[in-house]
Amino acid sequence: MSIAQEGGPTQTTSPHVAALLASGGFLLLAGAFFATPFLLSSRAQENDVFLANLSLAPLISLVGSQIYIFALRRMGLSVMFLLTLLAVYLAALTSWFWFPPLSARGISAVGPILAAGAALLIIAGALVAGTHGQWNAWTQGMALALVTSSALAVVYSFFGGHYLAFGETSSSLPPYLNAVTLIATAALAVLAYVLGWLWGRSR
Repeated sequence: MSIAQEGGPTQTTSPHVAALLASGGFLLLAGAFFATPFLLSSRAQENDVFLANLSLAPLISLVGSQIYIFALRRMGLSVMFLLTLLAVYLAALTSWFWFPPLSARGISAVGPILAAGAALLIIAGALVAGTHGQWNAWTQGMALALVTSSALAVVYSFFGGHYLAFGETSSSLPPYLNAVTLIATAALAVLAYVLGWLWGRSR
């Protein structure tokens, strides 16, 4: 059974496809990135200032997944395979609750789960792009997602929250998610979409 819809493997690509791939891919990567403090420091798992990371990282990834999967639908992914992909992604995203080895790892498992979910969708996107002859839209979207994610990493490193324990002059913990980085995330998601749309129109 093919994941291509009837009508052949090549379709005219709307500039919105690259834009959706860029913004959705960016949010997928951002969600995984915001969960990295729990991998980098066991103390982050015990500090309340990282609650925003714990609660918002999965939400950001989930929003990104919906945008990304919608882009795959615009590329020609059939409804049946779309629903299958969505179910697999949601199963992966919630595996911390039902898969004992991950549950046993505690909060430190959140980052790998979100990274694995992002990788799953990115690989699926590459397969759909190859099946439908839309490599240009996919590579443009992923390039913009990587560039904007790199920009977010810089913003997060310098402007994210820095917790100072008693007696510290510089934080020994990774940055935590604050209002500045949330605003930057929203702005970069919009920027990724606009740049993807403009790049798609120029083809």
